[in-house]
Amino acid sequence: MWTYGLGLVRSVCDAFLTLMETGRWGWQFALWLYLSFCVASEIGLSKVDAMHMKSGFAWLLLLLALLNLIPPIGRGVSACVMLILPYIFVLHVMMLFAFTVNVAMLGVMLLLCRLRRR
Repeated sequence: MWTYGLGLVRSVCDAFLTLMETGRWGWQFALWLYLSFCVASEIGLSKVDAMHMKSGFAWLLLLLALLNLIPPIGRGVSACVMLILPYIFVLHVMMLFAFTVNVAMLGVMLLLCRLRRR
């Protein structure tokens, strides 16, 4: 987990550095990317979806736990998880990137509001 977290932070820093190279992407692309992440992160499940997801998720966990008890199938499940892990990592980098930009923008807006009051 520690290595994953450090890799996540390093990747987000690299993403910021890459996006800020004006000759490569430009600020318009960075703005479009940020807005895309904001819109995508606000998509949520309805109450009915969440209700049905709970029982389905519990059955899925039980099924995976039982399948992991059978060694050949357990190795296959582990191999699938290892194949999916890089994509999950990229998703986490995107989410942390959007969160960081949101916090920075919120801080700037708060600072501007305080300066405006004076």
